[in-house]
Amino acid sequence: MVDYFEHRVSMLKCKETNSNTLNIECGITCGCGVTMVSVDCYGNVFPCHLLHATNLKIGNLIDNRDLISLIKKSPVAEKFLRRTVEYRKCHGCRVEYFCKGGCLARTSAYYIAKENPWLEKDPFCALHKKILSMQLWDKM
Repeated sequence: MVDYFEHRVSMLKCKETNSNTLNIECGITCGCGVTMVSVDCYGNVFPCHLLHATNLKIGNLIDNRDLISLIKKSPVAEKFLRRTVEYRKCHGCRVEYFCKGGCLARTSAYYIAKENPWLEKDPFCALHKKILSMQLWDKM
């Protein structure tokens, strides 16, 4: 898969906002549990549309219509609010602050048998690293 994207990286270049800067948004890649949540048809709030598991339920909007209050009181939401790439196995990678560890849903599903799958590297780490390196530095 890395080879597939390697020769197509020119189509993935960051959009230039002016000649001196690139429009690269650093931060949490998907905003999972921080800048976005997912609500099911029963009003249950989860950190992501891919993380609809009972143990990851933030709260219920039918029981409490105040989403901000649900998030502030939820131990699940607190875990997502505090997470940073510095605590994951990808800490120290030269693109860590651009990819922020990739997709937590994919990572936790892939490493489900591990005690704390949240700390693992995204299974697509090599792909992210290759693409971001080529976008940023035009080399690997």
